[in-house]
Amino acid sequence: DAAKEVQKQQQQQQKQQQQQQLPPHSSDPEEELPRVLLALQTVYAPNVGGNNINTTGGNGSPFDRRDVADRYLTSFQRTAVAWIVCDRLLSTTSTSPSSNINEEDSTLSTQRQFFAAQTLHAKCLSDVYQLPPDSLPSLRDSLVNHFISHATDSVRAHIENRPANRPLVTRLAMTIAALAVQMSWHTCLNDISANVLHQHPELGPAVLELFRSIPE
Repeated sequence: DAAKEVQKQQQQQQKQQQQQQLPPHSSDPEEELPRVLLALQTVYAPNVGGNNINTTGGNGSPFDRRDVADRYLTSFQRTAVAWIVCDRLLSTTSTSPSSNINEEDSTLSTQRQFFAAQTLHAKCLSDVYQLPPDSLPSLRDSLVNHFISHATDSVRAHIENRPANRPLVTRLAMTIAALAVQMSWHTCLNDISANVLHQHPELGPAVLELFRSIPE
């Protein structure tokens, strides 16, 4: 019994130490982006042998533990800098620290992009107050461009007989719809029809999905 009590105390101390290992967030996107990339790489890395420890962050990295990385990402999603960082994650097809582009890197890139879209969707639902009102049109245009880019890639993937990232396109559609409500974008349907569907008719199914996401 005494041994079990000692072991329990050690586990509690270890948990407290892990809690203290969570680094503070930076308001500078240039500093925060690499941290988010390391945390995402740890969270989505294969869980070899069920171990919670991962070495993707490097020796001594605060992100070499999956639980720490996961908590960091969860708190990151509530920060104002997440708007810019997630926009950048969606802007590139390969932000992996590794220089070798392989299937694993491609999968990680897909997971990062979905995390970014998921984060922006949540923020468009509840955190728009973090942004100046005059910045919302720029955010809207950026999201629409991401939607066009990834929807186009999804169409191309079908032609090239490779997996299409449909969940990402769906989440981006939901994000645009959420922002449309927040900024009272009353001409959304007409604008999307003229600027997206008319210029990219092959994106018809994706645009239809976007329209279905917009409340009446």
